Amino acid sequence: MGPVLLLILESGVSPAKLLLRKGVRTNIPQVVEQYDEELFRGKEAHLKERQKRNADDRRAKELEVLKPGDLVWIKCSKDKEGESGRVVAGREEGAFYDFQVGGRVLRRN
Repeated sequence: MGPVLLLILESGVSPAKLLLRKGVRTNIPQVVEQYDEELFRGKEAHLKERQKRNADDRRAKELEVLKPGDLVWIKCSKDKEGESGRVVAGREEGAFYDFQVGGRVLRRN
């Protein structure tokens, strides 16, 4: 199915009617249907809210709070693979932590 046909199936309204807010002139006879824009906009808002909730549920993840002394894996630069380190301290102003890696102290979020 093409993307235009999917739009029609999803909303029940043609893309031209959605964009221009009026039907396309044609000589082909069509069934007269009652189109309630408020109902459609409410349905569209509900679908967008549901899509956002589903995306947030799949992507957003609560991370556990790190305590001083916890062992972590830190990637220091793009070309290095990473090193193990320990949490030195947490920060109050956000989710920033200080880590000790190979004699250096790094701050990461």
